[in-house]
Amino acid sequence: DDEPAKCQMTELSSVSALLAIYFFLAFASSSVSLDLVGRGASFPELVYLDAAFFYNLYNPDVSVTYYPTGSGSGKAAIQQDPPEVDFAGSDSLLKDSEYDAYPDLQMFPTLAGAVVPIYNIPEIAQSGITEPLVLDRIVLADIFLGAITKWNDARIVADNAHLSGILPDQNISVIVRLDKSGTTEIF
Repeated sequence: DDEPAKCQMTELSSVSALLAIYFFLAFASSSVSLDLVGRGASFPELVYLDAAFFYNLYNPDVSVTYYPTGSGSGKAAIQQDPPEVDFAGSDSLLKDSEYDAYPDLQMFPTLAGAVVPIYNIPEIAQSGITEPLVLDRIVLADIFLGAITKWNDARIVADNAHLSGILPDQNISVIVRLDKSGTTEIF
């Protein structure tokens, strides 16, 4: 007597399985497009553009657009309610208060780069000395803090014996970006 019930259950299971396969194939073959927009730091722009291009070759239904508007702009856009972008690039870290205000917002590194301060002291080039000027991290910090203001400061000369008598008694002009650049925040 249980035999007809088993047949009905088997037929029902087979029909359910076929329907499931049909719906899976129907939805799998229909594509859903996704447009992601990001903005922020200009430094990673070319890497993001290349990654977006190659990912689009793999999955043409996904497009990624990135606008290099600066770290501060990117961070501001992602912190809007609702966010103006899907992701943001920044050279500067989020502050604890930003993590508190936006608990779902996370940062993870995608690219690393170096920032190198440059100098222009014609007297060094004119001397014929090819060994570069050395500025250790404490001296460099003091230059940016305004504690060292002259090229012939004793602390600069101490690290550059090869330039003794060559470093001029001239003011150091520190030139930085004034926008909300992540690079500026490094200093």
